[in-house]
Parts: sequence; structure tokens; C-alpha cells
Amino acid sequence: MRILDKKAFEDFISTLWIIWNSRNNAIFRGKEKDAYGIWKCALPRCCRWEKPPKGVIKVNIDAVMNSCGTSLGIIARDSDVFVLSGRASFTNKVINPEWAELDASIDGFRLAHFLNVDKVIF
Repeated sequence: MRILDKKAFEDFISTLWIIWNSRNNAIFRGKEKDAYGIWKCALPRCCRWEKPPKGVIKVNIDAVMNSCGTSLGIIARDSDVFVLSGRASFTNKVINPEWAELDASIDGFRLAHFLNVDKVIF
């Protein structure tokens, strides 16, 4: 058995999350993706995140909209890539992308305030 380095493990976990999310979309929303479509979604997520400097917390946000509603996701990690906290929410209201990102940003600020951290990157 091969032990994965930290980056490979992060890529693996990100890919598992994409697969799990795609499975839920197929079961609960009737939206299926083929394996290549899932891989295309997973690859950019694995390759683009950069960890924050020592002593800084990084808060990432995301918002997704469709005809059923809006989903928000927030996650806070430290320089060791340790997940400090996270949150996901869904609302039935459909809003434009800019307002959804603003809602996610506000939730990100609230999370940083709740964690009582001095140095935060968004």
C-alpha cells in the first residue's frame, strides 16, 4: 500500500467530494454527469487552491444557483490545511449570481468573526 503525500490526499478527497455531490445530484435532482464530466469538475478544484501563510486563516466561499434555489458553501482552513469550520446551506429562493456570492461572503465574514481570528484571507 502506498502512502499518499499531502497534496495527493487533498486531490483524492476533493475528487471524492465531487463524486458524492454528483451522485446526490443524480439521485435527488435527476441530473447525471458522466465520468469525464465529474473529472473535469474535480480537476480545477484540486489544482487551484493555495494554502494561506503561517498564522493566517483562509475562508473560501461558493454559491450555486439553479431553478430550484441557491446553495452556499463556506470553509475555513489554516496554513496546515486543517479545516477549522465550514457551513453549507440551501434556500428555495432563486437569486442572481452576484447576490448569491454576496450572501456567501457575508456568511464567510460571520464565520471568521465566530472563529475570532485576526488574520483572514478570503
